[in-house]
Amino acid sequence: MLNKWNRLCETRERFLTKPEADVQRVFEQVFSELFGYSIINGEVDPQRVLHLGAGGRAIADIVIRDTNSNNDLFVVELKRLNAPFTSQYEDQLISYMRLLSLKIGILVCEAIYVYF
Repeated sequence: MLNKWNRLCETRERFLTKPEADVQRVFEQVFSELFGYSIINGEVDPQRVLHLGAGGRAIADIVIRDTNSNNDLFVVELKRLNAPFTSQYEDQLISYMRLLSLKIGILVCEAIYVYF
């Protein structure tokens, strides 16, 4: 697992100043190639639209799913990798966790924050 974490950190460093769209693509690959969640089978669910009442919506950057049980496992909120942490980013992630009834979320910005 330490090797995977080191590779994740190396990848993060390479994309430190890239736009959020590039960060999105590389993190989809990270969860697929490093952590074994299948993009093809829908375990890496990018840009999931979350409905908020009548007409409102939000878009979660990545939702990781267990397709065997059809359950969501955790949500990932991505920002530019050199963006400083803000409580607004944290609130956004926690909101997605609540909407999806998830106990685990990951916020990626200047660091990688894991929420339980």
